[in-house]
Amino acid sequence: MVHSRLGQHAAATPFFQRAVEREPDNQSFLYNLGSALQFEGEFAGAEAVFRRAIAIESGNVRAWSSLVA
Repeated sequence: MVHSRLGQHAAATPFFQRAVEREPDNQSFLYNLGSALQFEGEFAGAEAVFRRAIAIESGNVRAWSSLVA
């Protein structure tokens, strides 16, 4: 999380990926991973993560709004 808050999204991504591997249904972890990927310009990967979050919880407003952005 520290890397991400400092704008070091490429450094944060592996930590978010490991967190999602450990807790694949954790909405916060999924959102953070998707956001980090989006900041890196990995738009297809970010979209996949946000869609995964929505598939788990259809009312995930943060994931939906990230798809629109």
